[in-house]
Amino acid sequence: MGRIFLRLGELYEAEGDARSAKDIYAEIPDLFPNEPALIQQAQAHLQRLESQ
Repeated sequence: MGRIFLRLGELYEAEGDARSAKDIYAEIPDLFPNEPALIQQAQAHLQRLESQ
């Protein structure tokens, strides 16, 4: 389920909706605390978006 949520953020990002993508990525650690690889990916996406 976590991979799907991450993918949703990526789709928002691809559509140019950075705000929704950031919201999704920021929620992942709270929703999927037992998936460190997923959290790491979400944080990488979030950092990239925030640096733009």
